[in-house]
Amino acid sequence: MNSNFLNPGTNTLKINSLPTEATINTCIFDWTEIEYPRYLIPIDNTLNFSFPFVENTFERIIKIQNVSVDNYAIWQYGNSYKKYITNKNNSEIIIGDTISSKDKFAYSDESKILTPKIYYYKNNFKI
Repeated sequence: MNSNFLNPGTNTLKINSLPTEATINTCIFDWTEIEYPRYLIPIDNTLNFSFPFVENTFERIIKIQNVSVDNYAIWQYGNSYKKYITNKNNSEIIIGDTISSKDKFAYSDESKILTPKIYYYKNNFKI
């Protein structure tokens, strides 16, 4: 099935069995597979994503669409930790990096990232 037939949002695939002269009129499937493009779009200016289906570590291009804020943070965590410093082009952020299946990413509006509260501090140094 051509992915151009898919509409943004929810799609429903219906399979109809046309009447025939057979005594049993059914559809039996062994396997069905539909490939479609996947887009990274933040909801309420936050997004957590990963690529667990990536088998090898390769350079990849990550594109985050519909970015509506100018002050944002993008972090990579998992095997290593990294903060990406990149500019927004129109409403899109594009990142190029080496990615594995164990890497995870977080995008957030910086105003939603709170400063940690320290409730207790202990000085372990003896003079």
